[in-house]
Amino acid sequence: MKHKLRSRALTVVLSLMLIIGLMSATVFAAPVNPTTVQVNGTDILNGTDHTVSCGRGTATYDPGTNTLTLNNAEINYQQNDNSAGAILFNGDLNINLVGENTITSATCGIRGTNAGALTITGDSLTIDCTYYGIGIPIAGADITIDDADIDITAKGVNDFTGVGIQAGGVLSIKNGAYIDVTDVSHHPIIGNAGIEITDSTLYAQQYTDYYAAIRSENSVFISNSTVEARANSESPAIWTGDDLSSPPTPGHITISNGSDVTLYSESATAVYALFGDIDIENSAVEVSSEDNAAIYSYEGTISMTDSVVKAQAYSDYYTISATKGISLTGVWLDNVDNEASLSDSDTVENSVIIDYEQGRAVGNPVITRDVELRNGVKLTIPEQTSLTMAEGVVFKNNGTVNLKGNFINNNAIVLCADSSHAGGTATCTAKAVCALCGNEYGDLLPHNFENGKCIVCDAIDPDFKPVIITGANGIWQKGSKDGLSFTSNAAFTDFLKVQVDNKDLDASDYTVKEGSTIVTLKAEYLETLSLGKHTLAIVSETGTATTEFTIKAATDSSAQTGDDGNIALYVGLAILAAAGVAAVGIQRRREQ
Repeated sequence: MKHKLRSRALTVVLSLMLIIGLMSATVFAAPVNPTTVQVNGTDILNGTDHTVSCGRGTATYDPGTNTLTLNNAEINYQQNDNSAGAILFNGDLNINLVGENTITSATCGIRGTNAGALTITGDSLTIDCTYYGIGIPIAGADITIDDADIDITAKGVNDFTGVGIQAGGVLSIKNGAYIDVTDVSHHPIIGNAGIEITDSTLYAQQYTDYYAAIRSENSVFISNSTVEARANSESPAIWTGDDLSSPPTPGHITISNGSDVTLYSESATAVYALFGDIDIENSAVEVSSEDNAAIYSYEGTISMTDSVVKAQAYSDYYTISATKGISLTGVWLDNVDNEASLSDSDTVENSVIIDYEQGRAVGNPVITRDVELRNGVKLTIPEQTSLTMAEGVVFKNNGTVNLKGNFINNNAIVLCADSSHAGGTATCTAKAVCALCGNEYGDLLPHNFENGKCIVCDAIDPDFKPVIITGANGIWQKGSKDGLSFTSNAAFTDFLKVQVDNKDLDASDYTVKEGSTIVTLKAEYLETLSLGKHTLAIVSETGTATTEFTIKAATDSSAQTGDDGNIALYVGLAILAAAGVAAVGIQRRREQ
């Protein structure tokens, strides 16, 4: 992968910045007490009561504490001298803001001339200037903004003007400070010896080539803060390190403690650490570049822990890349258009990795910050893998979850799009319940009818018509010992009763058994019926099956026929014949 940071241009810029950072009329340790404090061109050290009127407000200096108090001050300084400023000082200076204060300057807003330390506290200050909004471009000069709201516009007239805030030493923004430097032409934020943003909010935007929105020759630390930095040029949103020093200065970048950071570069690497590591811990970070990589550590590592990172890079570049390796633990990493520069030697533990439209859960990740599964992304939770959303986390599911393993909702807020539900099984009585959000979705299943009734919910099949499948139009002859059987195709479990000739039979008149429904009229009952045709009805929950049957008369058994009768006849005839022969014999003897 290539990187579009242009070495020649960067070398020139770094050289110029180093020169600016080292510029000083004299190089010496800053005195405790300033010898110069000018407000709107007036020496306040020698002014009456150390006070200068500033429009509707005032500026007052306390020599005992080196504190300049701006009380609703309106300072309008139009002297066109880039070495001057609306407030010009040397040494250590504290500025206390009371109310709403404004500085309009043809040159600088607040300018220090040697390696002193500047601390700004209090309410609000708006600066509209040309060169520096707040600047001490002297090596070792620290600037601290502590719980103050500052809004800076710096239009600039050349490559060295249009700077929001520059400290030749360390720039510290802390304790609820709110800084807006989105309307400056070159560098919004410079801390040559380091930048520390803690418990504060910073908005920075840059418009000109080669000037980063947040720039340090040393390291940048962001803790529990909201930071949004944009570079609408060929420069990063954050750029750290110095390759002109000997040895080169490593510029580490650390984002931690619940920070919410958004970084953008039009055509350069959005986050660039020169010889330094990049660490993201317990934070939400969104980084994008339209024509380069998103996050790059040159000669360093990238480590992400317990964080949500969305990275978008131009098609020819990795989203994140580090010369010395990448480590991901407990991370939701969404590589929007490409993929991270991960190799087998890198570490990925308990994380979700999304590469463009395909995502996978690795290990058993627990997500502790709000996340979104983009539309069109398919996230697979493999077998023997679980993805847990921690308590209070918002999970917006606009994609597709392939749920082979487990999804654990530990009192999170899961919001699924209509087409994004997953898991659960619908029935004919209940819709599927999403395994992610717990809401019903989809349609009911059709009924599974058997013999006129749903085997799942017992619903009646409206199209089922019970019929007699065996025994229809049966005949029973009186005197028979066996009953007469009929079979309905209705389910045995649905049987209600039997009717003959539209009259309900007593249960003692018949037997009924399964298969589907087999009814047998007992012989004793059939004997009570008249000869001829009768109607039978087997009534079930699913309907009534009907047929006719016929009762016939018994056969006449009083007339004896057959072999037994013939024998008796033969015996009688033999007796008569024998008697006749005897009578003839007796009559002949008498005649003799």
